[in-house]
Amino acid sequence: MDERFIVSVRVEFSGAHQLHGYDGPCARMHGHNWIVEADVGARALDEIGMAVDFRRLRGVLSEIAARFEHRVLNEVEPFVTRNPTAENVARHFYEALSAWLARHDEDGRLFLEGVTVWENGRSRVRYEKKARPAPSLPDRP
Repeated sequence: MDERFIVSVRVEFSGAHQLHGYDGPCARMHGHNWIVEADVGARALDEIGMAVDFRRLRGVLSEIAARFEHRVLNEVEPFVTRNPTAENVARHFYEALSAWLARHDEDGRLFLEGVTVWENGRSRVRYEKKARPAPSLPDRP
């Protein structure tokens, strides 16, 4: 049987940003109480029956978020050079969590399903990175 488990954790941080090149009010400095949710998948459970420890996963996500807490995102890498849109914030969290998983997933059970970022209760973005299917070979006559 092919099974998988998806574990989700959320963290919150308060941070300001302004969007460069945007024609509207978000071009001015403003803040959000950001919510970041990470979905980590497991192909199998560990020896005690867990996919991944909620506390450990939330701790890692909190460490990533701590860099932005009560800060202007535009002044913190990678957003000094990358526009701090919700899309880019989601991608940054995905990349950072993905790097952590690569260092700590000793038995290759875990994978990062995606990261969702909310700027508020009405607006969110999800970032995923799916493996590309192998190109199909042309039919031979």
